[in-house]
Amino acid sequence: SSVFKKYDTDGNGDLDINEFSRALSDLGVIDQHEQSAIFHLADADNGGTVGVDEFIQLVKSHEFDHILSDHDEMEFIYQTYKKFQEMDADGNGEISWEEFYFYLTKHGYTHQQISQHWHYLDTDKSATIEFDEFWKGYKAMSDAAKQQQQGGANDDLDEKEQTIAADQGKKKKWSSKVIKADDLSLDNSGDMLNDVKAKLKKGKVNKREHAPVVGKVVEDDNGALEFESADLGVSP
Repeated sequence: SSVFKKYDTDGNGDLDINEFSRALSDLGVIDQHEQSAIFHLADADNGGTVGVDEFIQLVKSHEFDHILSDHDEMEFIYQTYKKFQEMDADGNGEISWEEFYFYLTKHGYTHQQISQHWHYLDTDKSATIEFDEFWKGYKAMSDAAKQQQQGGANDDLDEKEQTIAADQGKKKKWSSKVIKADDLSLDNSGDMLNDVKAKLKKGKVNKREHAPVVGKVVEDDNGALEFESADLGVSP
């Protein structure tokens, strides 16, 4: 990839965090904490660098475009990474069963609850949890909780309201709040994410101003990355 080579300044075939951060800066992500979180998300094998395959997989993914477009998604990654760091007691970039169990035991969770969460997050069954697994687990639970809330809102319509709405040919619109970490749970007995919301300070994490609503990652004429807003037809 010519784009990868542009940022691989030492030519060793991998991007360290400084090289990777240059790419993110070109995409408008200038906050160092956000850069660090996305770096560890891209470093799927926890090797300490981002290889060309990892880089391409991240940049080409629709999820990455969405992250760059949405302030709340960027915030969610940042706060999830902070939680990951809290559990990763020895700071080696992965969570062992002992670290996971000790952390959640201190917060009052039972062995059964901890075991459920562990098996849900350790998707590759490697007996450790890397950040990409950790974040994907959080994200999946967030999406499921959001869908459940939206479904519950529709169920609240009584039969009379449904009939009126149908007769008038109108669709009732339901606002869905942004799902934060304390809304998430694998079951009704426990939720290991319930202390993250207090740390979410909207508007203080993402330093990028006027983030586009929709866009995509593209390569510019110089072979660098840039984030292109899809809203290009609006006159100044």
